Amino acid sequence: MKGIYCLIITLQKMQTIKVGKSGTREFKAGNYIYTGSAMGPGGLEARIGRHMKKAKKLKWHIDYLRVQAGSVLPIFAETGNGNNECRVASMLCDKFEPVEGFGNSDCKNGCPAHLVFAGDTSQKRLKNIVRAILKTRGLNKFSREVI
Repeated sequence: MKGIYCLIITLQKMQTIKVGKSGTREFKAGNYIYTGSAMGPGGLEARIGRHMKKAKKLKWHIDYLRVQAGSVLPIFAETGNGNNECRVASMLCDKFEPVEGFGNSDCKNGCPAHLVFAGDTSQKRLKNIVRAILKTRGLNKFSREVI
């Protein structure tokens, strides 16, 4: 199954993390939401499965944050094309603090980021916010959480 997904990533404490070629960045303690897409042959199951592993070759920005995270919760998946990835990321950037230039290096739509800082907002509340954003985009086929 191909589509888009969001991950809630929790950092227990502030951390300075080297993020590949983009250099060292500071990340505050709290919850983050990352928006991505899985259009390859393995689809959502393979991509989210990869994100859940800590031991892996670090390839994408999110990989560098993931290995430092206290927890990662895959929250939603949407079947279909990946065109909504940037729309969902932009809507999350409007609601929360964008982590400028993170996760959007291949973005052609001018998104400030595909990762937002949500602070101490609870995971349950974040899950409901993402669900509402997906619904406003007409993405009602998100009923499945992938693990």
